[in-house]
Amino acid sequence: MTAVAEFAVSANGLSVLRSLEQLPGGKPTWSDLGVVVIDRSTHAIVPLARAPIGAEDATDERFLEVKRRMTMDGVHFYGGDGFHAETILTADEGYGRRLAVAGPEVVGRPIAWTVREWSAVLVHAIHRDLGYASLAFHLVPRDWAWYVPKNSGTKREASRHRRLVRECGEADASWSWVP
Repeated sequence: MTAVAEFAVSANGLSVLRSLEQLPGGKPTWSDLGVVVIDRSTHAIVPLARAPIGAEDATDERFLEVKRRMTMDGVHFYGGDGFHAETILTADEGYGRRLAVAGPEVVGRPIAWTVREWSAVLVHAIHRDLGYASLAFHLVPRDWAWYVPKNSGTKREASRHRRLVRECGEADASWSWVP
């Protein structure tokens, strides 16, 4: 086991969300976000922070503060204050299912905020084999986290839904932050 020896922050989560607002529609060029990005073509993973885990999965307090601050920023700027536009993903379906089978142990239930046509899924994971916890945004098409039919009841919509389910089911949600 290679252990991560230190706390590290790769990107400011709120800046990532604001940069996501500026991306042109359609298929994005993920590098335009201006941060380290794991490009999966249809979606991307942006590492935010990592910290070593100790006994009983104790995580660095600074790491937990980054997570708390990012969650509060997401609620405040992208859904909250009486209008909760965040989505809580479950391991039963959609991208939440992809996260559950990806490898690292997801802590809690991931939260997703919609930013234009994208969902920014905040994922806290424990990589036991490598000895660290990570925090990352998974930037996925909005319908992978929160499916909203455009033309309910039509054959076109049924076909669109099947395509979305297939694309999401093929998505690679795994990643590691190798020191």
